[in-house]
Amino acid sequence: MAFNTKLSLDIDESSWKFLEWSVGLNKKISLKKCLTVPACKIQENLQTKSAVKVSGFKAKKVLINISGQQVVTRIVKVPYMKDKDLAGYIELEISDLLPVDMESFIYDYRVLKKYEEEGREYYNLLLAGAPKNMIEERVKTVQAAGLDPLIVDVYPNAIARLFRNLVDIDVAVVDVGRASTHFTIFEKGVLFFYAYLPIGHGGVENTTGINKGNLSGTLETILSDINTYLGFYSSRHRGQEVNKIYLINDLALVPGAPEAVGRALRKEVIGNIPLWCYNKLNNSDLVEVIPAYAVNLGLIMRSMRL
Repeated sequence: MAFNTKLSLDIDESSWKFLEWSVGLNKKISLKKCLTVPACKIQENLQTKSAVKVSGFKAKKVLINISGQQVVTRIVKVPYMKDKDLAGYIELEISDLLPVDMESFIYDYRVLKKYEEEGREYYNLLLAGAPKNMIEERVKTVQAAGLDPLIVDVYPNAIARLFRNLVDIDVAVVDVGRASTHFTIFEKGVLFFYAYLPIGHGGVENTTGINKGNLSGTLETILSDINTYLGFYSSRHRGQEVNKIYLINDLALVPGAPEAVGRALRKEVIGNIPLWCYNKLNNSDLVEVIPAYAVNLGLIMRSMRL
C-alpha cells in the first residue's frame, strides 16, 4: 500500500524529466512512472499537458528543480552567528555576496558547515539566486499542465542529498546531460565545489562509439574542463585527489561510458548513485534507470526529509 503520490520534475535546457513516486508503509520510496519531455516541446503549455495526460500520471502535486545559466550559485564564507542574526546579515550583505540585480532575482541560502579557523568560527553557505521571471514562467507552465507546484529547488541542493551520507570520503559527481553538464565535489558529504557548463553530449546517439573508447569532441571538451576542476581540488588539498568519481544522468546508462570517462579522467568512475540510496527504494523496474533521474530522487528525499 502507498500514499501521498507526487511528481518530481527536473527542468533544464534540454528536457523536463518527470518521476512519479509514493511512500510505502515501510517508509521507502516506490517509483511509479518516469517521462522525459524534450524542452523544445514545452514551448506550448498544451503540449506539456498532453504529455502529462498521455503518461497516465495520477499525481498532481509536483516538486520542481531548476538549473541553467540564469541560476547563480556561490559558496561563501561568513562569520558564525545565531540563526536569527544570520538571516538579517544575509539580507544586508546579499548584493556583495551574490553579484546579481536583487530587484529581479529571488535568492535563498543554506548552511553547508560550521568550522573554526585561526580561533574564530565561520559558516560556509550555499547561496543561490534565480530570475523572478524564470521561476514564474516555469511555475505557470507547470500549472498549465494541470499540476500543483509545491517547492522550487536548485541543482546543488537536490543532488547534495544523494551524497551527504558519504562522510568518510571526498567524491566528485559528473552529470552530463544533452545540453549541459554539472560538476560537483563533496568533501566528507559537504558541498565543496560546483560548476555549470553550458555544453552536453548532444544526444545519446552521439555516444555510440563510447564503448570502444571513442569520445565525441564535446565530451572531450567537457572532460578537459573537469580535469581542470579536479586539479583545483588537488591544489587546495596538498596534492590529494578525490576518492571516487560518480557519473550520473543518461550518459551513465550508455554501455562503456563510465569506463571511457574514467580513462579520460585517469580514475575509476562509477556509473551510478551511491548504494545507500537504494536502501530507501522499494523494488521497481525503474530502479535500473534511476541514475538518469538522480536529481528527481534528490527532490524526493527533500520531501521525505531524508
